[in-house]
Amino acid sequence: FFCLECREHSDSCVHRTLMRMLGTQRSAVGFLHDAQALIGGGLPWEPVIDRFVMMAEVTSVYCGWPEFQENWSNEAYRRNLGNDLRTLAALQTEAAGVLAELAGAFERQIVG
Repeated sequence: FFCLECREHSDSCVHRTLMRMLGTQRSAVGFLHDAQALIGGGLPWEPVIDRFVMMAEVTSVYCGWPEFQENWSNEAYRRNLGNDLRTLAALQTEAAGVLAELAGAFERQIVG
């Protein structure tokens, strides 16, 4: 099963999950750009934004429904997806670290 909760085997559940991931990644980029515009420079924004942009680039490869549906039965395609999910996990871990650095820099800036 791809989805243990719904016991889904089909490509549609996988695709919906990827679309949600992409939406979240893009929302993070938008939020961080908005925060940067409100708070201003002097903080390490770009490393954080870059990680979420990279995540969106990796995820977006799998978000075209016709292509996804056509390729889902291909074992090499699914293996590439698995590798890319591991890449996304690593990027998420990196993003957590640079978000912590951003938060620390912000705290130092406001405490002064």
